[in-house]
Order: sequence, then structure tokens, then C-alpha cells
Amino acid sequence: MKKLYRIILPLLVLTALSCNKITDIKITPTEMKLEKSKFEKLQTVLKNTPTIVRVFDEEKQRLVDFNLHERTIGLPKTWDFANPQSGTIYAEGGYAIIYFSSSDLTSGSGSTSTVTAGNTTLNVNTMCLAIDLSAYTALFGDVFGEMPIDGFSAVIGLDADFSMLANADAGSFGDFFYGFAEYIVYDFQASGNYQVFDWITADPFAQGLAFATVFAFDSNSFGAFYFSKDGEINVNGGGMTFDGNYWGIEADFSTIDYDLNYETYSGSGTMGCN
Repeated sequence: MKKLYRIILPLLVLTALSCNKITDIKITPTEMKLEKSKFEKLQTVLKNTPTIVRVFDEEKQRLVDFNLHERTIGLPKTWDFANPQSGTIYAEGGYAIIYFSSSDLTSGSGSTSTVTAGNTTLNVNTMCLAIDLSAYTALFGDVFGEMPIDGFSAVIGLDADFSMLANADAGSFGDFFYGFAEYIVYDFQASGNYQVFDWITADPFAQGLAFATVFAFDSNSFGAFYFSKDGEINVNGGGMTFDGNYWGIEADFSTIDYDLNYETYSGSGTMGCN
């Protein structure tokens, strides 16, 4: 009988408790203060904890970074000529879509690159762009015919003293601006090797061809300019590499006339964006 009582009693207690509704449970929080050493350790842990969440924006087909620590939203600036939409800025107008690696040559989205042409060497800051012209053909192809190219991809480089230019009141052009270089490929979403055309003889607007040009100045406005003659431009990811020859003139820009002779100069360089 005692054994049976020991079994039944706990069951009766549980039944009684289950029939009474518990309406309020109050928990008194315990106050705790961190010592200085522990607080500094906590700050170190928080600083070293990844707080950036990267998600894919399906509507605009791009990646977006949400920084939880700094409470900011940003677009990754990874540039790829084969897929310029991802993480870039763009504008629309005139039935063309233009994608930029950045809106500012000095923003740091490009890189510092070395370009050579003849006796000229430039250390340039770069910006990349790609233009999609497929919308034009879709709208006007039946009326005006298809565009000779589906778009083009380009990297632009400037060799200039941007800090000196920003703080200067006056000065010679050549004191601030040392040169300009540009590689262009007549192909949207470019990748691989492209033959450079001779700017003197070839039709410049042909799908799959490429073009390169370099201008240079010194402090006396003397300088040189070069336009591609032959060679190749290789497009790989966010960079373009030129290897070939230029037609060029190395002379005083203020005295250019019809009597000057073009000469052949070798050239090379890699320009691109991050």
C-alpha cells in the first residue's frame, strides 16, 4: 500500500499543477558591469567578427553588401569586361546602356598601370566602361539595319597629378597632365584576344576588332601621340593587355602640320579595373 501511495502522490501533484494557469512569472535581471580589461577584449572580438552580409539583388542582377557594424550599404566594385553588370553603376540613354567601373578616375576603383609607346612611358590611373548597343538593333534594326557592332568595351588611363591640380591656381597644362591612354575593343561583354586594326587604312567600326591610342605631354607642352598599327589586345577579367605597334609622331604639339612624318613605334601595357 505504501509503495502504491508513493507512485500515486506525485501524479496527483502534477495533475493539480497542470490545472492551475500560471499567469505571471517575474524574473529580476542581474546587473553586471564589465571590467575595463574584459570590455577591451569584447571590443576586440566585435571588431574581428565578420559583419558584412552579401546578398544577390535579382532585379538588377548585382551583389549588395550590408555592413551591420557600420550600418552602410555598398556595391562590390569587382569589374569584369565579360560581365560588366555585376556590382557596377550604369546609365541609360539613346538606346544604349553604359556600365562604369566608377564615376571618378581618382576614386580608387581602377588601378595604377604602366603603358609604353615609343619613347613614352605613362603611369596611369584607370577607369573602365562597357556599352551595350543591342537595344538599338532591337528597336531600329528593321528600319536602319543592324549596328556594325553590338557595343564596345574600353579602359581609359590618365597620368596626371590630381592633388596638384586640385590645389593649383594657375600653371602650364604640362605641369599637371602628363598623358592619356585608351584601349578599346569593339565587343560588349569582351573576353579573349582581339586583333588591333591599322587606324590609317581599316574600317574602325567592325565587330571583334580593337584599337589603342596614347598621348603624352611634358612641361613645355612638347609630347607625342600614337595610334595603333597592328598587334593584339587581350581581355581577361577586368584588364586589357596591348602588345603591338603604333603609328606615331613625337614632336612639339604646337607645330604639328602636314609635313610631319608618321613613324612606327612598338608599344605595350596592361590597364584595367578592380
